[in-house]
Amino acid sequence: MTSSIFRTNISQPFWCSLGDEASFQAAKVVLSEGGEETAISWFDELFEGGLSIPDEGSRPLTVLVTGPPGSGKTTLVMELCYRLARNRRNNEDLNEESLFTLYISTEQEASRLIENAKSFGYEELEKYVVETEIDAKKGKVQEKLEWPANFGRVAIWGRDRIAEHFAKEASQDKEPVLHNIVEAALHGLSLFLIQYPLPEELVKRGIQRLPWFKKPSQGSKEVEDATPDVLVIDSLNIVEEEERSYFFEQFRAATSSASRMVIFVLDSAPTATAHEIWEYACDVVISLDDQTVNDYYLRSIQVVKARYQSHTWGKQQLKIYKGYKGTKPSGADAGNQSDMDLLRRSHPYRNEGGIFIYPSIHYYLSMYKRRGPLHTPRFATTRPELKGVLEGLPEGRCTAFIGSRGGHKSHFGYLHLLHRIIDHQKDDNEAALVISLRDDEKMTWQTMEKIREIEFNQSKITVNDLQKQNKLEILYYHPGYITPEEFFHRMFISIQRLKKGKRNLTVLFNSLDQLASRFPLCAKQEIFIPGILEALTGENATSIFIAVDERGQPAEQYGLLPMADLILSFYPHRFNFDDYYDHLDEVWHLEAQKGSWGRRIQKVKAEYAGEKTQIDAVVLQVVRFAGGQQAGARGILELVDKGGLGLHGQPGLQFTKLSSKYDPGQPIFSRHGDLLER
Repeated sequence: MTSSIFRTNISQPFWCSLGDEASFQAAKVVLSEGGEETAISWFDELFEGGLSIPDEGSRPLTVLVTGPPGSGKTTLVMELCYRLARNRRNNEDLNEESLFTLYISTEQEASRLIENAKSFGYEELEKYVVETEIDAKKGKVQEKLEWPANFGRVAIWGRDRIAEHFAKEASQDKEPVLHNIVEAALHGLSLFLIQYPLPEELVKRGIQRLPWFKKPSQGSKEVEDATPDVLVIDSLNIVEEEERSYFFEQFRAATSSASRMVIFVLDSAPTATAHEIWEYACDVVISLDDQTVNDYYLRSIQVVKARYQSHTWGKQQLKIYKGYKGTKPSGADAGNQSDMDLLRRSHPYRNEGGIFIYPSIHYYLSMYKRRGPLHTPRFATTRPELKGVLEGLPEGRCTAFIGSRGGHKSHFGYLHLLHRIIDHQKDDNEAALVISLRDDEKMTWQTMEKIREIEFNQSKITVNDLQKQNKLEILYYHPGYITPEEFFHRMFISIQRLKKGKRNLTVLFNSLDQLASRFPLCAKQEIFIPGILEALTGENATSIFIAVDERGQPAEQYGLLPMADLILSFYPHRFNFDDYYDHLDEVWHLEAQKGSWGRRIQKVKAEYAGEKTQIDAVVLQVVRFAGGQQAGARGILELVDKGGLGLHGQPGLQFTKLSSKYDPGQPIFSRHGDLLER
């Protein structure tokens, strides 16, 4: 059976780019090691690139879409048919064929199906989807609108038209019962498709009064025009369960050589213990399902089987979005921080509603299992440099910052990101992503801009400029029942966008301690943080995860600590002034300083030396360093402002290695955040 791969473009991911104006653009992603950046759709990726549909003259592909009521079956099938009709326009460079669908609905009127489709904001829907009625005598569809030249279409034969067909041909004025509607649909279809005689058993079941019609010759133009590429039967649910097998077989026989693809829509029994005959008979089975978790409604989609092509295993999350009237980003001012924040929260980034699929974490893990840094560890220098303690952070790997609140962990992380971008500005090969679970976009932006003003006061580029140049993205997650799949997808799209052009990427995951309270569904997924770490490593991104070590937090920080290549702790210590001064003097040679800095040093020393003055400062320590390198080295990390430079020559974050000659200070808090006795 020869076939062609059709890309449906259902659930195509977009990203939000800023520049002078914000815009949603088709995401160009890399799904395999060494692969090319390409636009994709997640529905097509369920079939590893697209749906394999037989060429003309072959036995049609039979597709079963099943699931409980309200799981999205009709919405999925309608969007599939609409996008196949627009296929050539969507993929003009591929010269893909557009398909004609006859959509038979035994449950809904055509007008209601069309109105529901319009609510998703599909582009030019009215040109491609219209009501119709079958004229079996002439062997063609009576359409209400001329179709665009050289493009496909979707003709809907709704429940009301089928009922009219039954009443007319059976000479009955009364409304047909549900059972009769399916019989009439089968009868009208069998005559319309020409190849299939009305089964004798069906005649005996009460519609023997319906006349036979003269069939056009097989080679006539009327027959060619009448035959649809795709036929949808939606659905057989309105007949009794014991009758469904019979009608399924009759429809399958009627279309055995008339179409290229036949789609059956059927509800699945909620307590079914055995598979139905149509599940075995159909070539492709797509199962939709739903469940409620913590009062949060979740839909899923799964390709149960695809007889003639490879497919993705397991359940993926599915959502149905209405159209986005009035929220399109076209022309939005990317220089306005509020506009930027609003647009960046509009994930998934779309101008149309409809079906959207969020791949499972297991899908990503399968994708990344053959990817990762294969080179020997290299190190990204930090700012401030951790001289004598650490060469830098391991590139393409994970570093964990853990410690008490107020330990400068976030400040150090933000400073490192700005250092990577601004100090490599000429190379244009660095980008950074901030994933914030606590501080929103505005607060994160203000914090980073303040750090930039102090640490990079000679640089004219601002944090806002970095965002407009698409070198920095602040990704804030609003608290709620966000699923791991939604969280993961938004991060994945941002990573792909920032890495465009093969940039080096640094990712800061801030406030891991907020996970359980703000995102309970993510916290319950045991593989959530390890999965993110595996994905970042697979993308060769240098990652920094910031967590608070206090009561109520899991000992292993959701799986972070066992997987981190480098662990740095940040805890406040208390020093006697003399010991504190001696540590700084050994590194900075305070006694040798001249000028205003030297005079200030002598003034501070004269005021505090020999006294019992105590100095509080954060001690940074290497807790673990994978790869056989020794841990345990420590240093003082201080945040110095312009008005209180003390013993330092300039403001900003300063680091001083602790000397083994002097007292290393005493911790102020326990590892669980409890104040220790003085």
